[in-house]
Amino acid sequence: EKLPKDGPILLAPNHSGNAFPYDGMILDMTLWKHDGYDPALKFRSVFEKELATTWWMRPFGIDNFWRRGGGIDLTFDNFDRILARGERMIYYPEGVPGIGKGFNNRYQLQRFSSSFVYHTARHNAPVYPVYIINAEWVIPFCYTFKPLDAMMQKFFNVPFLPMPGAILGTLFPWCWYLALPVKLYMIIGDPIDT
Repeated sequence: EKLPKDGPILLAPNHSGNAFPYDGMILDMTLWKHDGYDPALKFRSVFEKELATTWWMRPFGIDNFWRRGGGIDLTFDNFDRILARGERMIYYPEGVPGIGKGFNNRYQLQRFSSSFVYHTARHNAPVYPVYIINAEWVIPFCYTFKPLDAMMQKFFNVPFLPMPGAILGTLFPWCWYLALPVKLYMIIGDPIDT
């Protein structure tokens, strides 16, 4: 109820650290359902380019999965254009490090760039923090280790390697999308005036 029907506004949720952004998909769908599936009220989600360019981050082997679902490549120009058009947008400040933090770093906000504050201020767009709680338990068996992640990034251009999920996913590809049922809490905070 506290979200205006017109923009520009920005939702800035935390990520769950699960190697797959279930939290983002559920938040996006929940907001759209709340707005009666009205295409004019749909929030625009932006996603990191790594989700489109890294072959194993293509869910179900579908090319452009994130774009087909309405996502927009995260570039400064696209970010600025969405706000300039007065649209409502979901942006995860943690980005890929947020989904790659692993269960061992659950409930820990990852470092993020604050450049989104500059863009929202240019368009006088309020930022609504969204607190997503319990999403870490969707996949509680994926752990990440910084030295291993750095090696994967350097040699294979893969931002992180969740263990033992990566081994299971290699043997049984459907394991990448295995999710346990959890009770998610999504709390929309008061707007932060930029």
